[in-house]
Amino acid sequence: MDNSRQMMVVSPCKGATLIITSKEKQKDDDLYENSYKLEPDGKFQSDKINSVIQEILENELVNKTYNPEICVGQSKLLAEKIKQAVKAQGFKKYKLVVMVSIGENEVSPSVSFSSQCVWNTSVDNYSEYSYCNNSLYAVGRVFAVSID
Repeated sequence: MDNSRQMMVVSPCKGATLIITSKEKQKDDDLYENSYKLEPDGKFQSDKINSVIQEILENELVNKTYNPEICVGQSKLLAEKIKQAVKAQGFKKYKLVVMVSIGENEVSPSVSFSSQCVWNTSVDNYSEYSYCNNSLYAVGRVFAVSID
């Protein structure tokens, strides 16, 4: 039964009963403001995330040698580990895009990475770390774009 309605019973004539219901007016203390936010609490802290990327790449790739078949799966695994570690840092209201590229460390590698994205400069940001050993190099990038 709906408790938000008031009921009034009126018996004006013989054998007839009239029942009138009306919606009860809401009290002011029952009203709430919208609880959603359009923007994150603060800007994405790239220096904090840079150390997260660095720790994961250095721990996972130390003493590894470059193998193209293995590095394809390894880059996906590293990207997922970085994504989970960034989420654990408490950055909410962000869409995270994580990319890890692994390549062979030649005598003179000539690799360049570029990215384009439309974002809100007041809250969105990115972080990047490059790792290199005798056999391979790895570049980890995290883009944090606020969800609107």
